[in-house]
Amino acid sequence: MKNIMLLILFAAIAAITGCVKTNISAKQGVSLPAVENLALQPVSETEVKLSWQMPKTIPAEINQPLNVLIEVKEQLNTGRTLPVFNTTLTGAPTEFLYTLPDKAKTYLLTVKLNGGVKEPDVNYSSNIISLGQTVQYN
Repeated sequence: MKNIMLLILFAAIAAITGCVKTNISAKQGVSLPAVENLALQPVSETEVKLSWQMPKTIPAEINQPLNVLIEVKEQLNTGRTLPVFNTTLTGAPTEFLYTLPDKAKTYLLTVKLNGGVKEPDVNYSSNIISLGQTVQYN
């Protein structure tokens, strides 16, 4: 009987704490928008060209020109990837040529913007990275 009462008590506690509403707010500080119009074009049998446009509005608090981060992951199966390449391009480029390790495999290519703030705040990171835009090669 004691075990049943404990079980009911734990179930009641779990039900009550599971229903607590939590307010989640956006991170404070400056942020970068994502690149726009990301596209992937085959150039040759083993090369692809990534191209994108820079966002029209970059916060004034960010140093220019921006860096561009490129990440390539091999897709092993649904929900499972393996990083195969990453690089940082300086000078705000809008395209990148990538040589595929194996043209028969599926790859996810992600492009992110990266910049530093002009006036760093000790409470926040001065290195800002945008959300990534991803295209798939298969």
